[in-house]
Amino acid sequence: RLSPWVSLAVILILLLTARSIPGTLIALSSVGVSICWLIGLMGLMESPLTLVSSSLPVLLVALGSAYSIHVLTQILSRLDHTDGARDEAIPDAIHYVAPPVLVAGLTTALAFLSFLVMDIAPMRTFGLWMAGGTLLAVFLALTLVPAACMLFPLKARAGGRAPLWATRSLEWLAGTV
Repeated sequence: RLSPWVSLAVILILLLTARSIPGTLIALSSVGVSICWLIGLMGLMESPLTLVSSSLPVLLVALGSAYSIHVLTQILSRLDHTDGARDEAIPDAIHYVAPPVLVAGLTTALAFLSFLVMDIAPMRTFGLWMAGGTLLAVFLALTLVPAACMLFPLKARAGGRAPLWATRSLEWLAGTV
C-alpha cells in the first residue's frame, strides 16, 4: 500500500524540481534499475523475501531517489547556465555533485550495515541488502543518470528550474527564521 504513495511523492518532487519529463524518467529509471538489480541479486544469492525485506523496494524509492535527484538537478542547472552545452555541463555537474552524493550514500550504507549487530536475523539480512541497494543507487546515480542525460533530449531553461512560488516561500522562511 505504501509503494504507490511513495512513488507518487517522488514523481511530484522530480517534476517540480526538474521541470522535465525526460529528466524525471531518467531519475526514476535509475532507482528502478537499482531495485531490479537488488531483487535479482537476492534471488541469485537465494536470500528469502521476508516481512522485513519486502520493504526494500519502497525504502529504495524513498532513499535511493535522492541521489539521482541531486545528480539530475545539478546537471539540469548546469545545462540551463551553459545554454544546453552537454559536453561542458554534465562533466562539470558530476565533478561538483559526486563527492557529496558519494559521502551521503556511504554514510547511509554504513548506517544500514550497523543492523548486522542485531540479534534478529531478518533485520541483519535487511541491513545488509539495504546497504547494498543504497550503494547500487549511488553508483547508478553517478553513472546511469549522466549517461542518459547525454543521450536524451533535455532542454535548457533560461529562467532556471525552481518554481517562483517555491523560491519565494523559501526566502520568506529563511527571513522568518
